[in-house]
Amino acid sequence: IIPGIDYTGHLGGLVGGLLSAYTVGLGENDAIPNRWVWMVILLVVLTFSTKTALTPPQNNWHLSLEEGRIALERGDETLAREKLEQSYTLNPRFKMTQKMLAGVYLEQGYRALDKDELDEAVLYLEKSQDLDRGRRETKNQLLKAYLYRGFNRYNSGEINGAEEDCLKGIALNEKIEGFHYILGAVYYRQNRIQEAIREIEQVLKINPDNKNAQALLEELKRIETEENS
Repeated sequence: IIPGIDYTGHLGGLVGGLLSAYTVGLGENDAIPNRWVWMVILLVVLTFSTKTALTPPQNNWHLSLEEGRIALERGDETLAREKLEQSYTLNPRFKMTQKMLAGVYLEQGYRALDKDELDEAVLYLEKSQDLDRGRRETKNQLLKAYLYRGFNRYNSGEINGAEEDCLKGIALNEKIEGFHYILGAVYYRQNRIQEAIREIEQVLKINPDNKNAQALLEELKRIETEENS
């Protein structure tokens, strides 16, 4: 990627056209009235074109992308994220920017998860997932972040937050028993017995040997029977 290459290309075309015109020249009968006026106009256009080519505008997404790439090579992840986000804002359809920025978000989400900073981990991993849904590693790390945060939220009494994390996790992979177990426990605490039974039964379909799920299902069935009697 060469910043300003489009401007330089246009300038080359302009100069080439001028040189061609100069080479062909004008005949003796082709004098231009007020020749000096046209010469001034030409000089102004050429000066402006040269300045634009050599100093492309700072909002050009190529510049931010290149600066972000260089920052990544230097290991400056904070600057890389800033520049890549600028480039993505200016041109959100460019695939290279999407993949590079998704990689930065993945790395930051992975580190946050490793430090047990679960809110930050989910934030970055969701951003990475939105930009590059085909990356398996992002999905796996996001599932782990949802599961850990859902468990922590449940234990701290954030029932609605735990439910949200479990539903998001199930949407990504419905075969992880932990999401169904936590969600069943959430519904149990909310006295949503039928929904709790459904989730715990799903746990036992995935892992029939889960003793805790077996015991919880028995308790839920007992409550259901009492309510129906």
